[in-house]
Amino acid sequence: MKIHHILKAAEFKDILHKGKKIHGKTVSFYVSPEENSQPLSVGVIISKKQAALAVRRNHIKRLIYAHFRGLGEIALRGRKVIVRLVENVNEQSAREVSLKVREELRALTGKVR
Repeated sequence: MKIHHILKAAEFKDILHKGKKIHGKTVSFYVSPEENSQPLSVGVIISKKQAALAVRRNHIKRLIYAHFRGLGEIALRGRKVIVRLVENVNEQSAREVSLKVREELRALTGKVR
């Protein structure tokens, strides 16, 4: 499934303020209330406080984008989703972080539908 990356600050701001919020322990979702005929749009927010190394931040972003690509054509079509990392993962191994993020993404995506 093709997804669009949200890059503009105005889009982030709009979704963060108007979107439905679903909070988890590791990540939080912000989902736009309206649906349209466009493909799924995804934005990711990871601060340096949560993941100090750029390698770690980029790895987590790739995991998140891959999760949404694997959802299928129907799920969340036309929605805009922002995923924000909320847990500090600096002291955890890459494997632990991968497992936590994947598990939480599956759980939170089920709540959005």
